[in-house]
Amino acid sequence: MKNPDRREPSQVNMFFLTHKSRDGKPMSEGTSKNFSELEDAIVSHPEKLESTNQDDILSQVLGKDQPGRVRTYGRGVVASDLWGSRSQVETERLIKEVKENAQTEIQNIQQKMQEEMEIKLQERVEDMKSQMLCGFNVFLNQLQKNLPGVEIPNLSFLSTTLNTKEVEAIATANHEVFTAEKEVPSKSSTIIEDVFNFHTKSLSQTREKNVILSPKKKQAFCSSLTQEVLDLKLKKMKHDQHKKRSKKKKVVCL
Repeated sequence: MKNPDRREPSQVNMFFLTHKSRDGKPMSEGTSKNFSELEDAIVSHPEKLESTNQDDILSQVLGKDQPGRVRTYGRGVVASDLWGSRSQVETERLIKEVKENAQTEIQNIQQKMQEEMEIKLQERVEDMKSQMLCGFNVFLNQLQKNLPGVEIPNLSFLSTTLNTKEVEAIATANHEVFTAEKEVPSKSSTIIEDVFNFHTKSLSQTREKNVILSPKKKQAFCSSLTQEVLDLKLKKMKHDQHKKRSKKKKVVCL
């Protein structure tokens, strides 16, 4: 007798099927009581319904099998034929328990590592924010000294507006600029001076015309100046790298 899905029926199902009369009712009052207890056990422990060991639902409700026989399997079948010796059953139980404990421990370790990584990432982001703001404010302080008549705000307001992606993008740009400065330090300095002088001249003309800049325009000016310096440095770096590659190609051709 098999289920519609072609699997062997469990011992519990076999007990139900073999202890009913033709009209589908239990054969006796004792059997009816067993049916009720089995149904309650299935509701409480559904995972044990398909169990194939000696600790299944049927054994818990009806008691252990008598020596030399196994319920619902007929004569000639003993427990060792189905589940192996007691030592083997105990070994399998221990292996299963160790696997479950190991899986739980691995999940706990993974969760702990994830939390530690998030904390370290947040600390790194905050450190990068602090370094960037410090560098920008030094630059603006120098700019303020050269333009005493213009009020230039600091960048402390950015500490609450920069997000992680912006910090990573600016950090990447700073790294590329640092590389460019190492390759062409003198020319890069000249470029910065040219940009600085241009904006200084523009601000001086604005001051002579008695034009008052709003805080937003001042912030926009500072951001534009910083970004322009970064862009020019990157362009210079790419140009020099292109020249180096061209020289190498000429040498190879010769």
